[in-house]
Amino acid sequence: MFAEGETEFSSTTAGNASRMFTYRLHTPLGEEIGEATHRFLIEPGEVLTVGDNQRFRVIEVIPIEEKGSDVEALMYVEAA
Repeated sequence: MFAEGETEFSSTTAGNASRMFTYRLHTPLGEEIGEATHRFLIEPGEVLTVGDNQRFRVIEVIPIEEKGSDVEALMYVEAA
């Protein structure tokens, strides 16, 4: 599917320029707290503002493949 060491997040093509990425947000303990959609790939260490100006620092991003879902990855976050 992808070259060795390459993931959906690291592969880039001209057709992905307007692509949106949907993430399922989780606390460090695994509690699901919602979803976020962004135009760009999110990486650990970034600070996001979602919902009603809630700020989260990204701890980990785990790509997933879930049939019938637009979710690209699980994102573990903590309050920033």
